[in-house]
Amino acid sequence: MPRVRALAAGLALCASPGLFGCASVTPRFSQEVAASFARDDMQRLETPLAEIYYPAEGKDAAYRIAGRMMQCLDALRRRPKTLKDRGKALVFLTSANFNNAYVTGRTLGEPQHTVEPLHMTLELFHWFGLGVGDIGDVACHELVHYVQLEQADGLWGALNWFFGDLLPPNAFTESWFLEGIAQYYEGRLGKPMARPNSAFYRGNFESYVADRGGALSGGNLNGLDRELAPFSGAYLTGLFFVDYLARTYGEDKLWQLIDAQGHTWAPPLAVTLRFRSVYGKSVGALLEDYSAELAATARPRARPDSQRVLDPDLGYFARLAGSPADGAMAVVFAGQDQVPQLAVHEHDGSVRFTRPLTLFAPGRRWLSAGPLQTSGMSFTADGRWLYLVNDDVTADGASDGQLWKVDARDGEVVGLWEGLHGLGGSVSPDGARYVFVELSGDTSNLVELDLASGLRHPLTAFTGSTSLAAPAYAPDGRRIAFARLGSHGFDLYLRSGAGEVTRLTHDEAFNYAPRWVDAGHLLFVRERDGRDQAHLFELATGAVKPVSEAPYVAFDPVPIGGGDFAFVNREGWRWTLDAAPLEPIAGAAAVPGPEDWAAPPQKLAPAPEAALEVLADQPYSSLDHLFVPTLHAPAILLVPPDPAVSGSQWSTQLYLSLKGSDRLGFHAWAFNAQLGLPGGTSAFSFEYGNQLLAPWYTRLRLERTRTTDSTLLGGSLGVSRTVWTSPIGFSLSGLDYDQQATATLDARHARMVGPTVYFDYFAGEST
Repeated sequence: MPRVRALAAGLALCASPGLFGCASVTPRFSQEVAASFARDDMQRLETPLAEIYYPAEGKDAAYRIAGRMMQCLDALRRRPKTLKDRGKALVFLTSANFNNAYVTGRTLGEPQHTVEPLHMTLELFHWFGLGVGDIGDVACHELVHYVQLEQADGLWGALNWFFGDLLPPNAFTESWFLEGIAQYYEGRLGKPMARPNSAFYRGNFESYVADRGGALSGGNLNGLDRELAPFSGAYLTGLFFVDYLARTYGEDKLWQLIDAQGHTWAPPLAVTLRFRSVYGKSVGALLEDYSAELAATARPRARPDSQRVLDPDLGYFARLAGSPADGAMAVVFAGQDQVPQLAVHEHDGSVRFTRPLTLFAPGRRWLSAGPLQTSGMSFTADGRWLYLVNDDVTADGASDGQLWKVDARDGEVVGLWEGLHGLGGSVSPDGARYVFVELSGDTSNLVELDLASGLRHPLTAFTGSTSLAAPAYAPDGRRIAFARLGSHGFDLYLRSGAGEVTRLTHDEAFNYAPRWVDAGHLLFVRERDGRDQAHLFELATGAVKPVSEAPYVAFDPVPIGGGDFAFVNREGWRWTLDAAPLEPIAGAAAVPGPEDWAAPPQKLAPAPEAALEVLADQPYSSLDHLFVPTLHAPAILLVPPDPAVSGSQWSTQLYLSLKGSDRLGFHAWAFNAQLGLPGGTSAFSFEYGNQLLAPWYTRLRLERTRTTDSTLLGGSLGVSRTVWTSPIGFSLSGLDYDQQATATLDARHARMVGPTVYFDYFAGEST
């Protein structure tokens, strides 16, 4: 998910003779993002709060995303501790699909900025309550990082102003606090949704806590906690710990801590003491208090007698499909000690086969596969073939979907269709067509792929910011059920064979992942009593009936025939494969029916679309900020006499480092100079980087070093990129060295020129 990059740097690095030259050129953006900027016609949009760069073709989507971002940015900057004017935020919107968003910069002259895609194609975000086409909500998470990291005052505020951005003090509050507070606010900035309101996310945490009796340790806040994969302790535990701090001590304390960290002289040191100064307790003591609260409230929940375990260990994540024809269940899973695998189980849980998904030899049909990248798993009506969409790596490093046709007898992938830019859905009962969610900008629509001809047929025509998911063919092969995200959650919809779209549910209670039991019933996930449970929807009456009482989470429920359904069940810190009778839960409280949905509650009123105040919108110029140094670091170093050298005396070393780049990183330059007094020892270097040909990156370096008796001239020109996951590069380097005769050395002159070629290939699997 979203990330924050920060590097610790001090002025001593720039002034140290052994580390001369703290300015250098490197690509500002990852390869797939840079390639999108080079490919697209880019625009520069200016608002009162931000500079926003976006692809002209995605203007409508960019304006919607920008409107939501400005709404969140304004709210965050109005906090009592963030009222100081920090200038305009720097935002980049990209057409590249990299299934992430991040804030970076404010290090060694790199300006702070955030990068957001126009959409994502990772279905897991839907289970978090975030739409893959509603990037404005995702961007609000990143803006919490942005506002937190721009809080730099006192010493580092002055240094960042004078030298150019060097260091963000708030990057040292550790990732659990950074991600915890960002998640906390992503559900509190105008929309009650996202992870703080996700039953799926909460159920995963509650299951883990109950398994431990409420006991948490510092390690459970670490991003590398294996038991909390794939969510990580920094995200999962971080959210609920920050929520505890806000509930117990008030939200303002969070910002007081950010303010204290922003004023400190030594950001990496004594962070826990700053917690003590704000909360009166150290981080460890606060976590002990939270652990005690959990121990008093967390109670293990048992499976009902009707729910049986078919496989006790599906690792840290799994996706499931079921075949009513023969009761087969296909699972893509990975675990702490299990590499990504595809397995098919029989109706009784016995294993038909297990097959690893990693390919090793060059010419691989896919580079990466696993449960997090899998969506749209489904069987043909006869159970003979399994289809799924794998979000794989493209040649420039982005993500794009590929449809697999898998032999359900042995797991052999016998067919593959590339370029399904979106989320998976399901195969038609006869195996002739596949319906999926295609994304363009921030809009998603249903598209049908003819598997024989490869032709694609649009089935819906939604516009604007739209997140659709999990389309599934009815047994007649004509009707399609799917989910659509509203203002606060998902509802179910039905597309008839004639193309008419009808809304089936109206309360946005995470009605998701419909699968057909028969021509008149849908099995789907819905939130009930704060947990994701399997439900039945009766099309004739609109009645909804719960059919599962999973302890924490019922994930991916699918009918498997014989009056049963299967699902992925959360147990402790892992998942299991469970089955239960497809029967309404006896004595369950009534679910709101169609008569209650006729007048949706006021809380479901659509959130008002954020107005965007535009000051300017014009084509991007590669001269934008090009000649404005982002790092301007002069330094003076006094060097004492060297006792080992006769006649040595005090000397002065003068340094200057400058660097700059246009906003999109098409051109970047860096200059370093060093002059020694007395004696005239000098060194100069100049670098130029160019990303106009992205994904290729071109770098030129020239340097000259002169001492009292020698001169060194050097230069190099190189190009590099990554092809899929293999870096390649070509360069030409030259060197001219002139040594004058001294009392101990003869005069010499050397000149060398030569090329370099490199290539790296790696394929592996790990846990």
